[in-house]
Amino acid sequence: MALTPQKQHAIDELIRKAIGPKRAVVKMIGCRYDSKKWSNYQHFLLDDGHTAFVNLDADPNTVYVSDKVNAMHFGRYKRSQEREERPLAKKAEKEVKAKTVKGGN
Repeated sequence: MALTPQKQHAIDELIRKAIGPKRAVVKMIGCRYDSKKWSNYQHFLLDDGHTAFVNLDADPNTVYVSDKVNAMHFGRYKRSQEREERPLAKKAEKEVKAKTVKGGN
């Protein structure tokens, strides 16, 4: 079970306030919602490689931003971005090549 949109919006605003205006959240690394035994949380990766951890059981919710870069998750994110950009770059290159061939005749 995920959070309601209103609750998630409140958490998003809390994270934005904690990380500052010059950082951005790029993806959610992990989450736990309905555990009676363990704490419930959301874990986010920021654009500079740091992570933000939100404790959902605390009242009010608390956000912890890491001091060090999370090299494993940031490296995985960068590699996935490169994999997504490669086909787009090839497609753009083919379109440019096709335009130059048409224009050369």
